[in-house]
Amino acid sequence: MNAIVEKSNLEIIFGPIEFDVERFNDVLARYGGLANLTNEVQEKLVDCGAFAVYPSREIIEPPVKKWLYFSNVGPWRVESDAVVREHLYTLLNDEDAREKAKELLAGIRWEVETGGIKLGEMHIGTDRDIRASITEAYATLKDGLIQSTDWKRQDGWMTVNLEQIRAIATAVTVHVKNVFGAERVVSEKIDTLTAEQLVDFDLNAEYERAFSEF
Repeated sequence: MNAIVEKSNLEIIFGPIEFDVERFNDVLARYGGLANLTNEVQEKLVDCGAFAVYPSREIIEPPVKKWLYFSNVGPWRVESDAVVREHLYTLLNDEDAREKAKELLAGIRWEVETGGIKLGEMHIGTDRDIRASITEAYATLKDGLIQSTDWKRQDGWMTVNLEQIRAIATAVTVHVKNVFGAERVVSEKIDTLTAEQLVDFDLNAEYERAFSEF
């Protein structure tokens, strides 16, 4: 993008917009400047009499934890070689920062909750559909409707009886209990922190630590 700047007061009179030679020359002519632009995109400052055509540059330097900030764009300003504007990042207030941190924490918990567990040599899925099918199989076997059933694990098939499905159901239930327990621990810690403190608060590490203690 380019802008037309009045040289005497460094005021932007047109743009920045995508460069169009006819449009830019027309504006220069109407303001009394030299309509001397060519079809090439103007990547450097071009002198046009009382005016100059400047290239534009945006300064975008987001913080590491962009989610802790709201952003807006500052005004264009004229510098020696370009018109420039900055993307500005302002730290959220404490309440909003905590709410956002808890949203991300819930996502971390979800990944662990549904990521499966190891039970001996078996890899057991723990997403909510699989947990519902485990509950259904356990109820069916417990009621004595059947003595065993084929069970599809994430890593293959097996035939399970009541004792085996109870062990699976128990392990999955404990897993789910623990993932939410860890989320609660970290969530309550978040409640004690300010937005500035959350900048240095590692959600993943804190969750892993809390989960490992269950």
